[in-house]
Amino acid sequence: MTTCKEVSEIVSQSLDRDLGLHERVRLRLHLLICRGCARFNRQMQWLRDATKLATEAEQVAGPGLSTAARERIARRLDDRP
Repeated sequence: MTTCKEVSEIVSQSLDRDLGLHERVRLRLHLLICRGCARFNRQMQWLRDATKLATEAEQVAGPGLSTAARERIARRLDDRP
């Protein structure tokens, strides 16, 4: 039987590479019986999706604020009571 530690490593590796059939089967079987690992897997999937969305949003938004704009914002924040 696959341990929770092994599953956490497999889940982490799945973010960087495609898993082989044996790894996918071991992972699925363990996730069916272990609520903690299933939760960890969902959290990692959520983080991967959120990171992907943030990266896509940056590409769509184009370049960030200019240096002058950043300085204006910083001055206004410093002037707040």
